[in-house]
Amino acid sequence: MSDESIGRALSFSTLASGLATAATAAVFGILLVSWFVRPELPALSADLPGRDNRPSSPSEDSTAGAPVGAYFQKYAGLPAKDKGAWPRFRGAGFDNRSRPPLPLSPPFSLAPLWSVPLGEGHSGPVVAGGRVFILDYDEARKSDELRCLSLAGGAEIWRRWYPVSLKRNHGFSRSIPAVSGDYVVSMGPAGHVMCARAASGDFVWGIDVAKEYKSEIPQWYAAQCPLVDGGEAVIAAAGESFMIGVDLATGTVRWSTPRIRGVSMSHSSIIPMAFAGRRFFLYSGVGGLAGVSADKADRGRLLFVHREWNNTVVAPSPVPFPDGRVFLTAGYGAGSMMVRLVPSKSGFTTATVFRTRPKEGLACEQQTPILRDGLLYGVMPKDAGVYKSQFVCFDPDARKFLWTTGKGLTFGLGPFMLAGDVFLLLSETGTLTALEADRAGFTIAGQAEAIPKARDAWGPLALVGRALLLRDSTRLFAVEIE
Repeated sequence: MSDESIGRALSFSTLASGLATAATAAVFGILLVSWFVRPELPALSADLPGRDNRPSSPSEDSTAGAPVGAYFQKYAGLPAKDKGAWPRFRGAGFDNRSRPPLPLSPPFSLAPLWSVPLGEGHSGPVVAGGRVFILDYDEARKSDELRCLSLAGGAEIWRRWYPVSLKRNHGFSRSIPAVSGDYVVSMGPAGHVMCARAASGDFVWGIDVAKEYKSEIPQWYAAQCPLVDGGEAVIAAAGESFMIGVDLATGTVRWSTPRIRGVSMSHSSIIPMAFAGRRFFLYSGVGGLAGVSADKADRGRLLFVHREWNNTVVAPSPVPFPDGRVFLTAGYGAGSMMVRLVPSKSGFTTATVFRTRPKEGLACEQQTPILRDGLLYGVMPKDAGVYKSQFVCFDPDARKFLWTTGKGLTFGLGPFMLAGDVFLLLSETGTLTALEADRAGFTIAGQAEAIPKARDAWGPLALVGRALLLRDSTRLFAVEIE
């Protein structure tokens, strides 16, 4: 074959190849167009992750960089018809008392209702609208997970989550969600705040507090329980902004308190206080106690900082007194302090009334004391000497113990609450004790095993009617008090 013939053959081969490629592309293009203009297919099942108002995110195969609230799963559970509520940390009145009071006639017994497994942690449950909400952590897929369960039976209703890679540090989850109307707000161990619809689980908004406000997350992760007040989620960012108020419906930051130099995030939670005609938010941070206005006229304005309360680890929340005093306590040798607020033109001035070490007066390491009839009740920390882990009654005016439960009745770091006139105390090993107590002393109204083979039962209690919710490090239980 001549060179010319060879050239023509090669040209023909090249042309044929090009035409084949063009034809293939044309067919592919037609198929692609038909795909986009095809008739609308039926909606996918709501059980598939992310179908309910999910924010934009990477594919399901890769969670890297996924935003707060990225994933969702709906389940078959249905809410109970029960109308009772324990809507937030320390209950409706922020005082760890059940409302309405639960009348208990000793001796009492416990009837198991249901239990569900949890990721390792210490977040407590809240209840509203027949639903139980708890912030969990799934170690296998490394994610914070806000779970909604039925109060009747514990069946899961929905779950919304987002990826957070954490290393175990006495578990993971710490904080308690807050429910208000149609919204539920949670704060994860790395400072991710998420708002969802309580009934449906639909995503509303999310904030990465550590990233957006350059907040320093505490040593054992964030344990701050969100406060809902006036249609806002109030969060102590304790970074470039000290405190923020976020609109529940939109996620808009309505107000921001400027940074307080030297005061950073603790494991404590914000508690509201009313005194001298003012409403304000108390926060016991690392480096001081601060008060921020909750009044409409100057909401978010800093009213005072008390820097004499300066400890490296703070978990209990402030306990406000009606007369303008604030009781503060912490573990690891911090003991306690009573602070007095005095109205001033700019807000309040502060003065230390007294300070006691753990062996001298009431101190708590994790749980927040209960104020009742001017007396303080709480479980002593591990560094309290002969009072270690005992439940005590402390008179802050006389600055002395009125009584303790003694070495034969201790509770470790377990939680406690007031049900009517009876204190319910859960030992960290799972035994529930009911105490009838006043300034004169206490009597045991009953004891029962609430959590079999419990390990680190530290999460706060929740009580709705006669249903008591309690947990250890890996399980959530509901029992009925009889």
